[in-house]
Amino acid sequence: MMLGSVVVGLMLVAFVVVGVLWLTRTQQGATPGAGESMSAKAILDARYARGEIDGAEYAQRRDVLTGGSAKSAAKP
Repeated sequence: MMLGSVVVGLMLVAFVVVGVLWLTRTQQGATPGAGESMSAKAILDARYARGEIDGAEYAQRRDVLTGGSAKSAAKP
């Protein structure tokens, strides 16, 4: 009887730990985890989508990344 209580208690603790780990990983969403990385273009797209940069800055940085119009990105 006492052994059954210990087993149920351990199962409950394991369930809580697994639940917390699952919640923390799902809350991270699309953020790359260990060993993963986003491309520079994907990061730029995400920043533009969040409104961190405007259209002109987005276009300028995209041109630099793709190798087009690098003259406009260079500042004297």
